Amino acid sequence: MCFPNGCTSSTDALGYAFNTIRHGQEDWFVSGGVESCVTPAMMQGFERMKVNPINYNDDPSRGSRPFNRDREGFVLAEGCWMIILEELEHAKKRGANIVAELVGYGTTCDAYHRVAIMPDGKQSTRALRLALKDARTNEDEVDYINFPGTSTLLNDKVETMAVKNTLTERQ
Repeated sequence: MCFPNGCTSSTDALGYAFNTIRHGQEDWFVSGGVESCVTPAMMQGFERMKVNPINYNDDPSRGSRPFNRDREGFVLAEGCWMIILEELEHAKKRGANIVAELVGYGTTCDAYHRVAIMPDGKQSTRALRLALKDARTNEDEVDYINFPGTSTLLNDKVETMAVKNTLTERQ
């Protein structure tokens, strides 16, 4: 199954696999994602959007700095990941080495702009709240958040806003 919906496609594939297992349709599922945007057309498009760093090309360690005051955007790269999700009792029965448990998933679609998220953060906040609700957990039980961290002014601002709106008890 392919989810060609941009930045969240791999996460949505994982959510689909999670729900397929949770609803008893499968005992296990292979899920993953791939990004292959280092092509002349894609590079030119991102350059026109002014989301590629230009001042730190001599120092790659400073290329992408999410949430940094001097951020300039993200570094284009290619990558892939794959994960096997398995129903918990099925995994225990076969003696699997269980390294993590996925307990909830939330997604929305703000349909605001082809390459930009809604600046008010409402849909990003809603996605986080849906994930917490789906997991039947409280905000004080959240130990880790994996941000996209694009190092762009809008995304960094909205991601921060969404977490602050969701984890209100920690402020």
